[in-house]
This record gives sequence, C-alpha cells and structure tokens, in this order.
Amino acid sequence: MNNYCLVKCMIAIVDRGKSNAIVKFLREKNIMCNFVMQAHGTASTQWQNLLGIGDTKKDVIVSVMDKTKTKEILEGLGDEFGMRKAGRGIAFFIGVNSIGGRRLLQYCLGKVED
Repeated sequence: MNNYCLVKCMIAIVDRGKSNAIVKFLREKNIMCNFVMQAHGTASTQWQNLLGIGDTKKDVIVSVMDKTKTKEILEGLGDEFGMRKAGRGIAFFIGVNSIGGRRLLQYCLGKVED
C-alpha cells in the first residue's frame, strides 16, 4: 500500500436507485466528486444466491476523496445504508497516485466550491 496516496477513489456497487441517497450522504460529508453509472451484473443464478444478490441491475458510484475520510465513509455506509449485510452493496477504495491539475485536486478534496 502506498503511503504517499493522499487521495482515495471509492467504488461502491449498490442496487439500482440507491445511488441518489448515497451521493447525498457523500455530499453532506463534503465529498463533491461523485460519478454514478448504471450497470448490469452477469452472474449466474447460483452465484447470485450464494452472494445474496437479488437483482442484477446495479448503480456504480465512483467518488474521489481525501484518504482521511475513508473510515468515516465506510462506517456511514454500513450504519446508514446497511452495507455490512449481504446483498446490500459493496464499497472499496483504491489509491490515486496523481490527478491532473491543482484546482481539480482541490475540488476532489472538497476544498473548492465550484
């Protein structure tokens, strides 16, 4: 794990339609750089049953934030959206090594309001 990554990218996969509430939650935490994409899973019924996935229509949320917020965000997703339970969604973080432009970096970290 790179200690020099000051920025993290969160990828969350949730049931279709749940992303609006999650993006609202993220914005309340001053995480303003959020992208939502619609997705469709292709897992077989056997895998869906094993993983507790009912519907294959999903929303994928990609958010960029200061690494110091990751624990708070994961706890909030678990507490407010039940994501600790099977079938409620998944979220994970990856380190971001660079972002093009100081202004974009500041915006992603919630330090510029534009």
